[in-house]
Amino acid sequence: MPNKINFKLLKKKVLRSSIISFTVIAIVALLLSVSAFKANEDSATINESLTELTKKQTISITREWNKIKKQSQKDFSNLEVILKSRKENLEKLLEAQQYSTFYLNILPDEILANVPANLTKYTEKRANNITGKLTYVHGHKFSDSGIINSVDFYYLNRSQNGDFDYQIFPTNRLETPTLRNGDTVTINNAVKLGENIVFQPYQIKVTAKSKIATSTAGHIHGNNTQTASVSKQSDKDVLISAATSEKTAVVILFNFSNDTRQPVTKEQVYAEMFTNPRSVDAYYEETSFNQVGFAPGGSGVTGWVTINNTNSDCGNNYEKWGSAAENAARNAGYNISAQHKIYFFPSTSGCGFGGIAEMPGNQVWINGWNGLAVYGHELGHNLGTDHASTYTCSFDGLPSTFSQQNSCSGFSEYGDSFDIMGQNGQFTTYRKAAMGYLSPANIKTVGTNGEYTIKPLEFKTDQPQTLQILRDPNSYTTKHIYLDYRRPSVIDNYSSTAPVVNGISIHLGPDYSAQTFSYLLDANPSTSTFSDSALAVGKSVTDPKTNIRITTLALDNNSATVKVEFLGPTCQKANPKIAAEPYEQWGNAGDTLTYSVTVTNEDNSLCSSSSFAIKSNKDYEGSGFTLSPTTFDLAPGQSQTKNITVTSSSELAAGYYAIQLKAYNISNTSYDSTNPAYINYKISSTDIIAPVVNITNPIDGSTVSGRVNIIANATDDSGVIASMQLYIDGALIKTYTGVSSFVYAWSSGGKGKNVSYGTKQIRVVATDNSGGVGEKIITVNVQK
Repeated sequence: MPNKINFKLLKKKVLRSSIISFTVIAIVALLLSVSAFKANEDSATINESLTELTKKQTISITREWNKIKKQSQKDFSNLEVILKSRKENLEKLLEAQQYSTFYLNILPDEILANVPANLTKYTEKRANNITGKLTYVHGHKFSDSGIINSVDFYYLNRSQNGDFDYQIFPTNRLETPTLRNGDTVTINNAVKLGENIVFQPYQIKVTAKSKIATSTAGHIHGNNTQTASVSKQSDKDVLISAATSEKTAVVILFNFSNDTRQPVTKEQVYAEMFTNPRSVDAYYEETSFNQVGFAPGGSGVTGWVTINNTNSDCGNNYEKWGSAAENAARNAGYNISAQHKIYFFPSTSGCGFGGIAEMPGNQVWINGWNGLAVYGHELGHNLGTDHASTYTCSFDGLPSTFSQQNSCSGFSEYGDSFDIMGQNGQFTTYRKAAMGYLSPANIKTVGTNGEYTIKPLEFKTDQPQTLQILRDPNSYTTKHIYLDYRRPSVIDNYSSTAPVVNGISIHLGPDYSAQTFSYLLDANPSTSTFSDSALAVGKSVTDPKTNIRITTLALDNNSATVKVEFLGPTCQKANPKIAAEPYEQWGNAGDTLTYSVTVTNEDNSLCSSSSFAIKSNKDYEGSGFTLSPTTFDLAPGQSQTKNITVTSSSELAAGYYAIQLKAYNISNTSYDSTNPAYINYKISSTDIIAPVVNITNPIDGSTVSGRVNIIANATDDSGVIASMQLYIDGALIKTYTGVSSFVYAWSSGGKGKNVSYGTKQIRVVATDNSGGVGEKIITVNVQK
């Protein structure tokens, strides 16, 4: 079964979370050095090479299958060699988070259905009717300037020992339906390789929504998870119960048997947590209007203790480190009784993260990062809250505060620099309301034209502090517009001239009861930064989707006055939507393949009908592919599905041809599908003869010593060898590109400490231009 957290993957990106049914972990990964950037560059090169190799192997398998079908005595030996190597590369693609590339390399159903039983262990399978309860894991990487990126991990069916039945991978996270921890989901027509399932966004359905939350009253450690059914409570009720009471916290400082560094003093940590003017406790007291704080529990912060563990294998051991640190602290005489336990250890690159927080829960692990931004963010996850994001929008091709769509194409998960769940600052009013820090009197729902006054969000009042304006009742994440006003405070320590305290901040978000992302909009979209995103006095913005106009009339230290106008419905044109399936099909050069394409007119009901056309990406226009038909006549809100035929040129070589489809309004071509559909036309190899490999020196079974020239050559019916690879005892020694022979000087007994003798295997693999693979294996006896 998959391990509960795969840190090998988490090292590369990071997460997003919400209310859950199990102990859910939000992970903050700290980028530890500039070398990590170099590693990412190297990784990109490796991924490109891996992608091309896997593609060649997949095509080679189709070629080998065509050859086997013509044999009276079926020989699957070469097919087994390719399948085995390809499976290893598919697993590497998952590790590299190349989920779309993995999906693109699915074998034809004919092969998957008919491959011999002894070879199925090397092939993927179609995954149908896979149902289970979801655990959603989210993490993030930090730099000195804040969080820099994120990644999501999804698991199905957690057992008592913490393992899962499957790890599942969406090919496109942004187009995947909203998934929450504890949801019951069903997956169909996806692809399964071992315990891993890769799926397209439309292949997963939520069949039952989660109504389970983790209790924060007791100590949750490892897999001893306390859960409580909340069938009679809303998500908001559960969140508020966890987030509106005073908390105690203790920080346990520990190091390892192989790393006894003490990078911070307990006094420094104590100050950041409890006593600095901008400490964690001060932050939560101010942002919650004294409803939540973090007081020292027990010793508050322990001195440094050393555990009898090394800092290796972080992914499997971080929970054990926490238990060991607790025991060591108790044995040293420290009192660690507290509701929230924070385990702080010296920066350890093997962990690949900056902090881990249960969400909701009461444990945090910190990887050498001492500061409010990380403590406060992670404890926010402990209390059950999610991220503060931004949308960058456009309208009619120009930067805009709003778009005509529910969402905008430019999305930054941690972009809101004024909220600690993005970067820094007090919670937005949306988040304060969701966590129960605002009273009904602080929330003004606006549905008519008028001038409205709101108070700053930093200070407790019995007056409105936010305006909630319904935008789209059918939208979840962007159902409402939220307006609030910031002024300088101890935590929001902005200068008096900062744009954020001299204007109104505009957010999109769901109902307050739905604890999820908030989205800051840019009221000054002509600049490239959100630092000036507030709507200044005398400025107006209009939402093209709703024709609602917002104007900042006046502001001072105590309040801001906003004018809201509902200008009345008009025809609102919008970008059409397009979808296509199946995602990929196999054929031969010159074949006509059929794809089901659906186009939806997203204009509102006040618009007239429109004609839409389909265009493909320019690389394929006039270059061997024809599409038919390509036009759709649609009323506003109408969807239509047509079978589109795609014909390739008979001259095209074997390979994958990713065709991008976009729908556009013929009368106004600026309205085209923001998210194109992709279809993959995959041409099987007609070259069914694999390269022939010879090793002319040394002789198979011979005895050798000292330096030996390994001489090999390869021939192919096409006359072209793309590459040759030399392996000794299974290890890749060298790759030769664009040659059909090579001579390699081999120190047969090894060098220095690596001297070894006895039987050794020499393997040479050749690949032709069609992806065909041939190999030759010999063994020799190496003597001194």
